[in-house]
Amino acid sequence: MCDTPNKQNLYIIRIINVKLTVSYFCSLLHSILQTFQPGSVDLRLGNLADAAHRDFLTKGVTHIFFDNWDGVFSGHRGSTNWERTVAALFASTQEGTIMMTVSPLRAAMGCLPLTEANRIRTIRKLPTSTSASYYEMTQHQLGRLSDVYSFAGDNNDTTIDLYCYTRTTGSSDRKKGGVATLMCNNPACFAAQTGVVIEAVHKIKNEYVIQRCTCNFTERVLRQRKKRKK
Repeated sequence: MCDTPNKQNLYIIRIINVKLTVSYFCSLLHSILQTFQPGSVDLRLGNLADAAHRDFLTKGVTHIFFDNWDGVFSGHRGSTNWERTVAALFASTQEGTIMMTVSPLRAAMGCLPLTEANRIRTIRKLPTSTSASYYEMTQHQLGRLSDVYSFAGDNNDTTIDLYCYTRTTGSSDRKKGGVATLMCNNPACFAAQTGVVIEAVHKIKNEYVIQRCTCNFTERVLRQRKKRKK
């Protein structure tokens, strides 16, 4: 956690990555110190999914950077799906929090971005709502992969994008204490037809996850293929 000396303009960064090497971490920390000049740095070692760390990872957070290039934490090849854990942490932050990733989180978010969700709901003749999703997403091109990651080599022209997720201010159910919400987009689901609001974050045993509708309908944000220059 990093913050600036001026508490009125608090800028906090949580670095969420389970495979940082010591050299890379030190380099990244040095860059943060030089760029943002934080007043203090709080580093902790622990499991992202452990509920014991939830407050540290969500309370007062304004910015999150999740280095998930090429979906490395999406659970492919039988590994743990950390994207789902990060999505639940993001949904647990305050409204206006910004999360940046280098690959889209897709199905891990549990719902479409708010504008897209309401567009789909309109097409499917379902009631629209500011509670239909807890985030918006924009995509920005960073440049060549070789300009961002040293492992890519000097001549890798694959483009890399930055995905910016923002916790929307209209996605909170005030009756439930300002928690993030979402709605089912399944046109055959009674909950979707009647505009039932679902609390986005759900606790299972000692872990928080994004909750689904009881109909178990999933509508993922498709990942765009990267184009290689010849």
